[in-house]
Amino acid sequence: MSTYKPMCPQCHSVHTIIRTSRRTTPTFQTLYCDCLNEHCMTRFVVESATTHIIHSMFEDKPLPVKASKQETQLTLNI
Repeated sequence: MSTYKPMCPQCHSVHTIIRTSRRTTPTFQTLYCDCLNEHCMTRFVVESATTHIIHSMFEDKPLPVKASKQETQLTLNI
């Protein structure tokens, strides 16, 4: 899987880095970026939003609780 590289809005170079980021909500993030082109050196902001889910294996069910050792042993009545 490739890493996201934002394109500089001034020189259109992909030689950029994400300096820092801030997640505002679970589906919205702001990325603070720098262009590494020595003739440009633009600092810019990219806003990223998750708009919809294509596919998920997530099930909204609680995980089963593991039984203790005493609960898993059967009682023998003679």
